[in-house]
Amino acid sequence: MDKKLDSSYSLFPSASEQTWVFDTWNHICLLEMKLDFFAMSLKRNRPLRHELSNILIFFIFVIFAVKKYRPLGCYRENPHKHLLPVMEHSFRSGGITWKKIELVVEACYQIVKHTKYKIFGVKFYGECWVGKTPSSEFKTSLGNCYERTVGKAHTYYIYEIL
Repeated sequence: MDKKLDSSYSLFPSASEQTWVFDTWNHICLLEMKLDFFAMSLKRNRPLRHELSNILIFFIFVIFAVKKYRPLGCYRENPHKHLLPVMEHSFRSGGITWKKIELVVEACYQIVKHTKYKIFGVKFYGECWVGKTPSSEFKTSLGNCYERTVGKAHTYYIYEIL
């Protein structure tokens, strides 16, 4: 059941809250440096067209760099039924970049964002599932999920679409 991914791809949000905060802080620092350079250019009366366009592009990026989903955590499989009942897609046959596992989460989000479900999860490193918020009785430690991003063999890392 292959679904087409949107052609627009965003680096935000990162797979974990910490990474997202770190990335946001880096962009704020970069903006501060650009504004300092802009102020220096004003003092020297240099042509500012290039600097202005860079700053404008950066402001547009910051405005649209909003979180699209948030992590709910790692959940173990219910032995009687799937926590999230519908598997939308599997990236397990060649669609996983292990050094950038968060790309699986973003790709899963791109596939499920227009479904009726607001909860999605990645199980077994690359299976994209959707459903309703699972019971907290199945919540487990983050160590049972891979890189605090995706579930392992019998776990899901679950996200809520904002």
